[in-house]
Amino acid sequence: MAISAKVSTNPVVKATVQNTSVSKTVGVQNSSKTQDSFSIDASQISVSLDNSTATNVRDALNNTAVAGATQTFTNKTINADNNTISNLEVDNLKGATLVVESEGIGSNDNDTTLPTSAAVKDYVDTQVTAQDLDFQGDSGGALNIDLDSEALDIAGGTGIDTVGSANTVTVAIDSSVTTLTGSQSLTNKTLTSPVLNTGVSGSAVLDSDTMSGVSPTKLASSESIKAYVDTTATGIDTLDEMSDTNLTSPTNGALLRYDDASSKWIDDNDINGGTFV
Repeated sequence: MAISAKVSTNPVVKATVQNTSVSKTVGVQNSSKTQDSFSIDASQISVSLDNSTATNVRDALNNTAVAGATQTFTNKTINADNNTISNLEVDNLKGATLVVESEGIGSNDNDTTLPTSAAVKDYVDTQVTAQDLDFQGDSGGALNIDLDSEALDIAGGTGIDTVGSANTVTVAIDSSVTTLTGSQSLTNKTLTSPVLNTGVSGSAVLDSDTMSGVSPTKLASSESIKAYVDTTATGIDTLDEMSDTNLTSPTNGALLRYDDASSKWIDDNDINGGTFV
């Protein structure tokens, strides 16, 4: 690299180029010709820079970035927050830094390469396709679901409902199932050796001291039975007080005989024409 200069005055021009401790003087021939020019080698001009190891103008200029020039940067750090790299394409990257689909991510597990989108998709698709969900019920044996192409269906059974919402499947009993604490009505059920605690109630239980509403399909409460019997039997403590007897004046040794004609029991003090066993 050389620096050109034109002489615009007549006096002798002296240019001093420092090279270590030696000084050189360049004279201009025919100084009366003001349009003559001379060249100075830039490598002969010493410089001292704070942010460069260059010792002369030529090296300093060679190490300087120039807008519009094609240059190669070495060991440089670009602040991504304050700079923009435009038109960056795959072919701008060094081949060794890329992992393409044919190479596979599985065999390039490192922190120094970048996978292409095709390589990422191929790896994910391969991994998902190879995965399945193994499960087993109370019967039916071992089963599995291909996570890539199948869906697991959780079906309800008798008395069981399943409901899906968002990412949750809820399995619950339906209204046909009785619970320990719930109030349900049982239909067409047979209770074998049931134990009824506390008490009974309902339309099938008759709670009437006079037995009003008596029915062959109803059970009477113990209180109703006692009250009805006590009321009905009050004052009836002899045979002649009963409605199906007709006793006259029985004597000692009289017998009680049923009379078909009157449909009542009558007293008979004497048996004639028959044999008493």
